[in-house]
Amino acid sequence: MLLFIKDIPRYSTKKEIAKFIASSRSALGRFMPFVNRFSLGKCEILRLEDKRKETVEYHGLISIEPEKTCLALVDKLNGALLFGKRVEVRPYVKRSTYKDRRRLFADLELLPAERRSQDRRRSFLNIRWLKCRNA
Repeated sequence: MLLFIKDIPRYSTKKEIAKFIASSRSALGRFMPFVNRFSLGKCEILRLEDKRKETVEYHGLISIEPEKTCLALVDKLNGALLFGKRVEVRPYVKRSTYKDRRRLFADLELLPAERRSQDRRRSFLNIRWLKCRNA
């Protein structure tokens, strides 16, 4: 399962993010013994450049197995401090534009049950996967 860490400090490295996740191992291990047996897979850092607002965001994406442990880590790490900055941690959900119901009815009026009047995705972002050191 993939773990998404939103708004990490820009100078964060792959090694420091892995250390941040591993730091919760001892705190959770007393109550949930299965947490001590998780493995960190790939760790990526995304750089999102918003051309309209001229801002840059950094996010972490980490693969963790087993899934049960990943959900326990979300509860523990959400709102924790990384270099003095509070970060939001949540499971990452891969979405496809092919499954978007609104795409099928683009030329028609919106369905009465459809509450979303427009696409909220930011299509004007420049997304770059940063090359990182191994953890």
